Amino acid sequence: MLSGSHYHNMDQRGRLVLPVSFREALGDKYIVTRGLDKCVWLFAPDEYTQLEDRITQLPEISNREIYRFIIGSRVECASDPQDRLVIPLELREHAELERDLVIVGQARKVEIWSRRVWKEHCAKVEEKVAEMMEGLDL
Repeated sequence: MLSGSHYHNMDQRGRLVLPVSFREALGDKYIVTRGLDKCVWLFAPDEYTQLEDRITQLPEISNREIYRFIIGSRVECASDPQDRLVIPLELREHAELERDLVIVGQARKVEIWSRRVWKEHCAKVEEKVAEMMEGLDL
């Protein structure tokens, strides 16, 4: 399972090294695509195929825009000999990725965030998450 948050840097060519635990779980080939809330999603190919299968089962009125957003930005990637992954420019621009990144495990996928956007997002949702968790008795 992919979990945890990791702070990493991306070079000027859009290359980054994923945490070792993520590389071991995902393998050396990836699918990257636009994610929600201004991040990039990264999947192992089999997990992405399952997502695509679920999208195709939605009514066409629903899946048309999802196809454009997620499937239309899909890129297959592989690690280079230095275990670096290249994030395509279009996806870097979508997520406002710069040098400082946060790589977040989400069980079946990885989210790649600009550190600045991640901090803004966390500040925005923290109170909402606290309210949603009230019934969990933590």
